[in-house]
Amino acid sequence: MQAARPIAVGVDGSKAALMAAEWAIGEAVSHKVPLRLVQVIGDGDDHDGREREYAEEALRLASAAVHACGKPVTAIHCAGVDTPCCTRCNTRP
Repeated sequence: MQAARPIAVGVDGSKAALMAAEWAIGEAVSHKVPLRLVQVIGDGDDHDGREREYAEEALRLASAAVHACGKPVTAIHCAGVDTPCCTRCNTRP
């Protein structure tokens, strides 16, 4: 039997992204799978590190919203360009 795929949510720090992450909590809990919070930086867009900082802040905000819900969900954070974590969002383990 294959492991269930996590629920993946793209976050960018916006209110809509936080609402999507909060909605996905219920899906992850009901399917008993981890919740993957993802923020991707375009290849070559991070010349001075600001894009990475922004991505990490967006993930911190979404993670705080997930933890504030008080539901038993495991949040996996991913920020980067074509990292193994981001690549695995759409593939089975």
